[in-house]
Amino acid sequence: MQHYDLSNISLNSGRRISVQVGKDVQLVVRSNSDTVVAHTTLPYPLAGLAGGYLLASPSERYLLMSIFSGQSEEGYELFDVSSDIRHLSGCQYLKGEAATYCFSPDESSIIMTLPYSSSEWWQPWDDDDMELDEDGRRYFDFGLIQQHRIGTNKITRSIIRIFPPEQWVPNRNSYSPCMKPKFLNSDKLSFTMPWGTEQISLPLPEIIELSP
Repeated sequence: MQHYDLSNISLNSGRRISVQVGKDVQLVVRSNSDTVVAHTTLPYPLAGLAGGYLLASPSERYLLMSIFSGQSEEGYELFDVSSDIRHLSGCQYLKGEAATYCFSPDESSIIMTLPYSSSEWWQPWDDDDMELDEDGRRYFDFGLIQQHRIGTNKITRSIIRIFPPEQWVPNRNSYSPCMKPKFLNSDKLSFTMPWGTEQISLPLPEIIELSP
């Protein structure tokens, strides 16, 4: 199997971490003199690995490796890089495209935002492929927001559910699918939808109801 570098990141400490892919996935830590000081190895994902990137927490204690399969699936692996490098946990592939992430200010949580599609998000409306809730309101599901508590490894997911108004005409202009989650404070998030910025309070509800 051909070996290649998937991604790399330089830390403020001067260390550089790279992801090398072959029959397995290896993360290599180099000092500022380019000496290998630590490494760890993960199995190659069964669903494939088409790309990804690295994201460090604010203090650079944690490192998130975002991965995607190339088949509309996204996931990640989490590492402690405070001294050497140690795999902590992760999230197996979930249906969706263009996942984006952020750490909470105290680095106790990771937020993942994941649209189910990275283009033509209004397609269920055009196809009249809508569902009805118990009150008879028409909706379709856009994607999800996930909170991963690092200390307990507890994961909570919310479905983002769109309730279009009657006679809605979607804006079909090009848009960025990246939802760019951001903590506004310890218990409030902002994220970007195709029509603008939305906010949600933590803990996450089971369903996040939005109207474009």
